[in-house]
Amino acid sequence: MNEELYNLGFYICRIEDTPKYLNGISNKLISLSDCLCTHEPQIYLCHGWKPNGDNVEYMEKLELTQKQYFDYSNEIQNVFESGRYFVDGRFSNEEDAKYFYCKYFNNQQYMLISFATEYEYYAALIDNCSFKQSKQLVSMKEKQILGCDIIGFDIDSFHSFLCNSLQKKFKDISFSEYGLIDLDFLTVKEMCKNIQGIGEPVDWIPVIVFT
Repeated sequence: MNEELYNLGFYICRIEDTPKYLNGISNKLISLSDCLCTHEPQIYLCHGWKPNGDNVEYMEKLELTQKQYFDYSNEIQNVFESGRYFVDGRFSNEEDAKYFYCKYFNNQQYMLISFATEYEYYAALIDNCSFKQSKQLVSMKEKQILGCDIIGFDIDSFHSFLCNSLQKKFKDISFSEYGLIDLDFLTVKEMCKNIQGIGEPVDWIPVIVFT
């Protein structure tokens, strides 16, 4: 594996209970796929978004006053309009992600994560303009690696290979405490090759997830 990989973005993940159909991989789960894990902020629940915006339950869950909720909504809207945040909850730079995490989500229910891959896989994504701003090399020596994942981009968000229970195709797979693949990156690359064309209609790519 290259010591430096291409960063693909940042997510504020809510630490979820592992769904029943994935029982056995871990008790808790974080994921790059919003099929499996809630990513914050949820802009479509913010002020001014139709049909689900101005959501009272969301405001209460965040423990925000109405004024704080409006300020929060305006802040994420500004980052969204500048092209530094996307509807699946992905931030293109660490500064913005850290700002929202520290101000609104800095508690044990959430984790700020990033993910990266080798250039050949990054290059397959850059036709989508949301990844062009994320082109920054990161050294894995400086990071706390949480595990690996196999993901595929579809329209405006990622699927995980877990969405279709494709982990069942591998006898020797193991998982971390948060449901990420607990194997070396080279092994995950080979796994990725073996599931191309299976499950979601995406090109599967291997990534390393880290904090």
